[in-house]
Amino acid sequence: SHKKTDLSREAVQQVLARPIVLVTAAAFLCLLVLTKLPMIPLLTVGGICLLFAWGGSQQNSETKPETKPEPVTVAKDISIDRLLTNDLMEIELGLELVRLVDARQGGTLLQGVSNVRQQIAAELGIILPKIRIRDNLDLGRKEYRILIQGNAVERATLEPDHLLAMDTGNAIKPLDNGVVVGLASESIAQPGYWIQSSAWEQTEMAGYLLRSCTEVLTSQLKKCSVYNADELLTRDATAQLLDELKKSSPRIVEEIVPDVLPLADVQTVLQSLLAEGISIRPLHLIMETIGSSASKTKTLTQLVEKIRIKLARHISGGLQTDSDGSVSVFTISDELQNRIACAWSDEGDELHLDMPKSIVEMLSI
Repeated sequence: SHKKTDLSREAVQQVLARPIVLVTAAAFLCLLVLTKLPMIPLLTVGGICLLFAWGGSQQNSETKPETKPEPVTVAKDISIDRLLTNDLMEIELGLELVRLVDARQGGTLLQGVSNVRQQIAAELGIILPKIRIRDNLDLGRKEYRILIQGNAVERATLEPDHLLAMDTGNAIKPLDNGVVVGLASESIAQPGYWIQSSAWEQTEMAGYLLRSCTEVLTSQLKKCSVYNADELLTRDATAQLLDELKKSSPRIVEEIVPDVLPLADVQTVLQSLLAEGISIRPLHLIMETIGSSASKTKTLTQLVEKIRIKLARHISGGLQTDSDGSVSVFTISDELQNRIACAWSDEGDELHLDMPKSIVEMLSI
């Protein structure tokens, strides 16, 4: 294809683009003044040439592209602090589970995590750290992981488009054909079935407990938090709890920490209670017991036992299963009780049970 151009206009542009041509023409006209040709017209035309030459040089200097150096690829420095720092708690999501976080798609996971933190504070008396939620391409598209201090403590598969139906002992009949789309992971529910969302009403009427995908994930987060509560109570978290207690009872904190018991030992005592599933919410009573018993006990293990006695009402209250205050228990024979009482020993901050392995395993079931 041929491009149409205006020859006269193109010629003028070419001349103006080269100011040296106009300067040469102006000099030639000035030389003609020495001849018999009229002086005024020659000088006028020469001046116009110089004027156009000056204008062309200015335009060229403005439109001339700047020469930029070749881009240099520099390796991005990776922060050493970032490499060495692990979030205390993390949730990693597969690609199909990321929508659980997106409020624009109806995701409510962030609110669910906030509710879990409130529940743990009310039940165990500890403040969970901020929980980082991110995607992980190495996981299956429907998988998730819960990590504590960079280590996975839970990993399972969810069905974001379906509901989880659990038989908690109240189911009156099997689920209908075509309703079940898959079995839930054993760590989530046993037995548990992922069902069509449209069948929720008939499944609920059949006595099954229903949970959405987000509710399942937040329930697993709470379970992991309770089970690993002692690891989540860091030194900073312990100091934060004592600072909160100091607002209402400043004397008891000031008298104990650090003169009676240093912060590290207070943390160890509270972690020991949490490891046994005992709430530390009555922190005022715990600290009072530390203040009155720490100087009379030789080990932290003995101190924890003193605290357990003081917390007897709180411990038994949390174990009540019926409205009448009864507690479900297993009993062992008097002979076995006596053997246990004679077999255990306190060595430093550790308890040892000098009994045959078979009996110990039987007791731990």
